[in-house]
Amino acid sequence: MLLTDSPLQFSTLMGIRDQSRSIDCRKCHENQAVLTKLLNPTSLTVSNDGTIYIGDLNIIWMYQPTNGLVKPVLEFNEQYTYKYYLSTDPVDGRLYISDYHRRQIIRLIKTESIENLKENYEIVVGDGQYCTIDLIHNITCGDEQLAKDVSLSYPKGLTIDRYGTIYFIDGQRIRKLSIDNSHVTNLVGSFEYQIDYQRQLSCNRTYSLDQVRIKEKEFCCSP
Repeated sequence: MLLTDSPLQFSTLMGIRDQSRSIDCRKCHENQAVLTKLLNPTSLTVSNDGTIYIGDLNIIWMYQPTNGLVKPVLEFNEQYTYKYYLSTDPVDGRLYISDYHRRQIIRLIKTESIENLKENYEIVVGDGQYCTIDLIHNITCGDEQLAKDVSLSYPKGLTIDRYGTIYFIDGQRIRKLSIDNSHVTNLVGSFEYQIDYQRQLSCNRTYSLDQVRIKEKEFCCSP
């Protein structure tokens, strides 16, 4: 009998059945994953070394497969009752979070000796301002500008290639951050077609990338 022919088996990685933690996580600490309570896990990503990051409402946990331990590495405020999006760099394994509440993409600073869980991040993309469409005054919300000067409308899923380029969904567009010059450029979709909500694309034609409107929330690319 081949191993591939054996029945699939499921086991609990983290959490206790029918038990949830308090949203106030001041008592959260490193512990055995199977003995750690979760509140509302909605996001998950795996790093290149097998480390698993779990988005659990206002807490991001880091699961260490070598010892079965889990610990909090980032804490949001208690208003984070929505889904945010996680991804890791396939080369260095660092965690990135796409956060539409902040209208920013942030990056985890460290996983050891964390002094303050609420401050353990740095801003990668976004000035925190809402991207307002204004073609008359040529407001592009930061296209072709430095990442720190870019305004986002609704950042969702993100993915990173082996060169460090970050691709992310923002509203109905896909934008990218080039690691070479720290500039954000538009990849798929455009403001012109984003505001034309009634426009329908035919399945029998070929369109340029700027004419496509993105409705998906998540995507990925091969490293």
